[in-house]
Amino acid sequence: RQFRRLFDLVDRAAPPFIEELDYEFEASNQKEFAELISKCDLVSDTVQVPEVVRASREVLIQEWLPGKKLTEPGAAKDQAQQVVKVLLNSYMVQLLETGFL
Repeated sequence: RQFRRLFDLVDRAAPPFIEELDYEFEASNQKEFAELISKCDLVSDTVQVPEVVRASREVLIQEWLPGKKLTEPGAAKDQAQQVVKVLLNSYMVQLLETGFL
């Protein structure tokens, strides 16, 4: 759909961005997502959702999960097929089972 005016575009796009900045709302979603993922056999043993330590409207503090970023050199090279499989499975579970993206 094309937007005739910039205001129409901003009016349509702004609410999801505002929700993303409400960290209490995000914490609630994160907790619900963690519960849903833990019940999904396909990804429950490979996907780890950090625990919410504290949340306010302006701040979200999460548990620290050790690991490497996929963008770090060599992080996924040796396990590329496994990483792709986990990422695709996780995305499809989020899209088709949990409704969270």
